[in-house]
Amino acid sequence: SEWFFLAVVNAPTWARWVLLVPVLLCIFVPGVALLSAPAPYRDFRLPALQLKFVTKQRVLLLLGAASVLGYLAFVPSTAFLSFREKQPYTLSSLTAYCVLLGLVVAAATLAFAAYIHYRPGNTLPVVKVLACCSVPAVLLRCLAMVEINQSTELTWALDLLVMISIAFEAVYGMASAVAILATVGSRWRFIVFTCFVGACASLCRAAS
Repeated sequence: SEWFFLAVVNAPTWARWVLLVPVLLCIFVPGVALLSAPAPYRDFRLPALQLKFVTKQRVLLLLGAASVLGYLAFVPSTAFLSFREKQPYTLSSLTAYCVLLGLVVAAATLAFAAYIHYRPGNTLPVVKVLACCSVPAVLLRCLAMVEINQSTELTWALDLLVMISIAFEAVYGMASAVAILATVGSRWRFIVFTCFVGACASLCRAAS
């Protein structure tokens, strides 16, 4: 999560090492595991790159278009931190705040994963609602900053809404991935689709 990286950047020297170790493990352990995998996994040849399957699924077209066009109005999820660095909303500890937000994201994703695992029969309608009928989480943060105006008494409400919106954003990402994977029916097609949409979304984000 980007929140742990921000916590590392803004932490004291001793705390940077404490926070940096798990971050580095999450980055390098998958790569080391892949290099240590048996030869059939490392030498496996990928199928041909094709996008014809996308045109046959309206759900994929709509989800892809929503993701790409949404980045034309891109707002970084960390943008509100500049708001919390100004008076009268200055944070006492930016590092602790970023760590807390990272934990909120982790808790939300783990809770949603547990729900999918233990309640598979109820997963489909929940995934459909989250993936197709969700309000952009960043909009909730923007509305919260507008509503609070100059009232320092509502700072706690702003922080609560920010944490809810960030948790919701993480769950939305998981729900979208589950919906796409269930639609394409193949992990390779899922990778192709997400890479193609991600590349187009990055272009839109650069143009925004």
